[in-house]
Amino acid sequence: MKMLRNSLKIAGITFLASTALFGAGCLTATYPETYDASDFEEFEFRVDYPSRVYSSSASELGFEITFVCEAIINHESSGEYLLQLTLCTVDPPTRTELPQRAMTMEEAQRFLELSRELAINRHPWPFCDIPTSIGLIHEAFFRWDELELVLIDCDRARLEGADVDSVERFLNTLF
Repeated sequence: MKMLRNSLKIAGITFLASTALFGAGCLTATYPETYDASDFEEFEFRVDYPSRVYSSSASELGFEITFVCEAIINHESSGEYLLQLTLCTVDPPTRTELPQRAMTMEEAQRFLELSRELAINRHPWPFCDIPTSIGLIHEAFFRWDELELVLIDCDRARLEGADVDSVERFLNTLF
């Protein structure tokens, strides 16, 4: 009898845990869709790195981490792509807006290739209801005309991680 009660307790706990995980979206499969944004007129990017993650490591190593924290790319009627970058550092915190410039044909083609097959997920981020160290992860915002995507947000469409990395790496080659 005692063994049966313990088995029922274990089954009950397992049921509650799996229900909670499925309810939170942790174990549900969500598949990204592919979107072609290469015909954009305006692209906008913003990123916010949590300073507590990067400032101590940078100052301990004796160097400054510089990255693109904002970017705007406008496709002009002439076919030219104009680029406006803002660079940031974390320790010490600075923002430097670079002069606007035309992208080279190679740069524009590389960005159009990145924009051609975006993997986007319109489902909630699967771990929203679980307390984590989300503050250690940066948040990024991407906009191709009317298509707005983020890296991590419980209620908004997300750009999948591999594409986030590709776009951020590309933008950081432009300065």
